[in-house]
Amino acid sequence: MDEDDQVTGGQDHGEGCDDPQCEVCGPEPTYEEWVAQQIGPRKVGGRYRTRHGYEYDVIAIDPGPRPRTQWPVWQITVIGTEDGIKRSHCTAWTCTTRSCRSPAR
Repeated sequence: MDEDDQVTGGQDHGEGCDDPQCEVCGPEPTYEEWVAQQIGPRKVGGRYRTRHGYEYDVIAIDPGPRPRTQWPVWQITVIGTEDGIKRSHCTAWTCTTRSCRSPAR
């Protein structure tokens, strides 16, 4: 039994499984859960820094949903703190993104 088998109990998880208790696959997230994971802790009014050092303020979050033919299905609009450029994108939150300032309540 290799290391992966120890984690998965020997099951093939390449396509996922139907076991809602599976620690590897787990249940398929709903659209809302998936978008919440993509947005992460970002909030309108918050300031964040990417792993490359780019700081931005969040000015809008549109969680969608939009028609499947329209991309992106969700988006976040930010403004760079140094360059003042406004951008909209759908880059997911990662553990390398850091919060610099929480939004005012």
